Amino acid sequence: MPQMRCGIRLLLLMALSAPSVLRAQNENDALRYSRLHLAPGARALGIAGAYGALGGSWEAAYHNPAGLSLATRSEVLISLSGTAVVDQTQYLGQAVRTNVQRLAVPNLAYLQKVPTRRGSLSIGIGYDEVSNFTRRLTFAAFNPEHSITEYFLQSDFYFDLAFRTYAIDTLPGRRYYPAVLEGEIDQQGEIFERGRLGQITLAYGIEALRDLHFGAALYLFTGRYSYERIFEELDSRNIHNGRSGTTDFHSLQLLDEITSDLSGLQARLGLLYRLGNTLHLGASLLTPGRLEVRDAYRSTLRTSFDNGDRFSESLSGLYKYHILLPARFSAGASLRLALLQVSAEAEWTDYSALELSPSATFLEANRRLRQDYQATLERRLGAELTLPTPQRLILRAGWAQSPSPHRQLDLSQRSWTVGLGLPLGEQMQLDVAYARMQFSDRFRQYTAPVDPEPVVYEQVTRNRLVFSLRWFPGRGR
Repeated sequence: MPQMRCGIRLLLLMALSAPSVLRAQNENDALRYSRLHLAPGARALGIAGAYGALGGSWEAAYHNPAGLSLATRSEVLISLSGTAVVDQTQYLGQAVRTNVQRLAVPNLAYLQKVPTRRGSLSIGIGYDEVSNFTRRLTFAAFNPEHSITEYFLQSDFYFDLAFRTYAIDTLPGRRYYPAVLEGEIDQQGEIFERGRLGQITLAYGIEALRDLHFGAALYLFTGRYSYERIFEELDSRNIHNGRSGTTDFHSLQLLDEITSDLSGLQARLGLLYRLGNTLHLGASLLTPGRLEVRDAYRSTLRTSFDNGDRFSESLSGLYKYHILLPARFSAGASLRLALLQVSAEAEWTDYSALELSPSATFLEANRRLRQDYQATLERRLGAELTLPTPQRLILRAGWAQSPSPHRQLDLSQRSWTVGLGLPLGEQMQLDVAYARMQFSDRFRQYTAPVDPEPVVYEQVTRNRLVFSLRWFPGRGR
């Protein structure tokens, strides 16, 4: 490694000793926390979340709380889910496939059917998992054009770490230069995301007028998100050997760790109208919400050189900000024809209304949210078929499509679901659902001075299996 004058380097280190700017929270964080499950429980998931005009169980509290008043008896609900995520990545023309699994309890609730002289009333309390962040991707390729050390030169956040570990350095007459200039370096890495967003729900549904039902739900968010990125560069071909204008760089590892604690508040209002037992019409409004995010971050940079020198430096900190969540409006209908019930629903969300707060800190991110994001109309379709057997087995299937909230990037999601309901005597029922979701995404590893961009392109398949067990402690009214 070229030798630097100690006096110059000491002065520069003193100038850089001020706290670094935090890794930028941006519109990606806002979008991550605003895209939700089709349904937490198995009964609604089996019909792809097209549940807003149905009801009769706790799951209505998530879709349209007016449907709670259709319950004929009290119930206790508990669910178990397994998720397997397959991530197919492309980085600089090289493909890698990874997968990760997760078990969870997405539902735990109690719904009380309240005796009334006329109409109906149900109240309940429960926990629902509304989003699952589990994903893992890996990538590896030879980069002939650029290195992350060139990005460190222009990064407010990483500059200090890079300078202290000689990933960037100084020479007389040349203020700063990267350890690896113009690429020709092996790059590999892994990104592992974990966590979930859940909500504690207080909800009720009441038959306000004959066949007209009203409901309301209060959601108290709780959750945690963790992000871990390992990015490595290795001079496996010994191109950077201290000759021909190169440094004697050997390897680099950047480890970024972020843990976010989540809390917040949102509410939903709903209406449901029954035209006999054949046709139901439902609508609900999810009010704008507020999510508080408390970040704890740590970044560690390690470098090594051919002469045996090794360096390691870290920085860490805490940061708090808020995300203003957009309102959602949904409307749907269900039609029963003998043993077949078909339901459809549409949900409108304006993602350009997402906002990071305090707004003075996030002027650029909020500008991109307003400019690059758009309103979407998510569509869901489901069907239930009750078999004419003594067991009254119910078969379910559904389809859902969520258009891309981004104007230029394809971030759309497509889902297919199947399920079944199996009564276990008079006071228990088991519901099972399987959902397969597919979508595309991309991770930019750093900003490069020239093409090709250091972007990991993803094709993600999320497989989810949910078991829900309902116990009815009473026979109804």
